[in-house]
Amino acid sequence: NQIWPILIIISIVFAISTNRIESINNTILKSSYEALQTYAFIGSNIILFSGILEVCIDSGSMKYMTFFIKPIVKKLFQTKNEETLDCISANIACNIFSLGSASTPFAIKALENLNIENGSKNVETSDMITLLTINCCGFTLMPLSLMSLRSNYDSKVNHIVLFYVIIFSFLTTVIMLIIKKVFNRWL
Repeated sequence: NQIWPILIIISIVFAISTNRIESINNTILKSSYEALQTYAFIGSNIILFSGILEVCIDSGSMKYMTFFIKPIVKKLFQTKNEETLDCISANIACNIFSLGSASTPFAIKALENLNIENGSKNVETSDMITLLTINCCGFTLMPLSLMSLRSNYDSKVNHIVLFYVIIFSFLTTVIMLIIKKVFNRWL
């Protein structure tokens, strides 16, 4: 709270002393317009794919999307509650398809169920930490926000970045799950 006002004041004083007020005004106006344009572009993609997700949920095809994920989820999580496993599977499926905002309700419901299984102690369990680890690492097959930003700024090599995002997000998730497993044994 104290650093930003100081930086802004220093910038304004510097602009006045070097006679560049017009440059700062243009930059401020241009950057706010670009930020709004970028948010609108990304927001429209999120709205589109969230709508597609709602259609998947309402049509029942979400069960097919989670069909391949659920066996892996059963091995990673200790819970036997089917509703919780379904929520976790749906959350991971949404994240894989880069629908982070749509996956949040599934994660919240899964965490609520895990807390109830824990006796409502409001203490994190191993399953809760595993779910948060998977969500934070963000394994995705379609990084829509990144692709939207790159497309918005006229990038020409999106397919190369896509390959690296998939590989490194997968590796990050696997490595973090291994680290979490090791720490669980030590604690």
